[in-house]
Amino acid sequence: MLAFSIPGILIWLGLGYLGGRMAARKGYAPHYGYLSALIFGPLSLIVVALVPQTEEGRFQAKLEAEASLSRLRTSLRSATRERPKPLSD
Repeated sequence: MLAFSIPGILIWLGLGYLGGRMAARKGYAPHYGYLSALIFGPLSLIVVALVPQTEEGRFQAKLEAEASLSRLRTSLRSATRERPKPLSD
């Protein structure tokens, strides 16, 4: 009876959180993913993963990718910049 034990309840709540997060990343309301994962469990995570992204979700993913690329370029520039040599006394 893992489903009715404390670890089982925590796992089920974790599945709900993951379902909500996956739905939000696809552009849907997070509570849809959360509630479906609470009711149907792991099967719901598979369904949410297979549902296509909305236009808003695609736009958000594009913005996140551009921001990530910008941070990477900035860190590469700062890593390759010549460091000033310390002055010798």
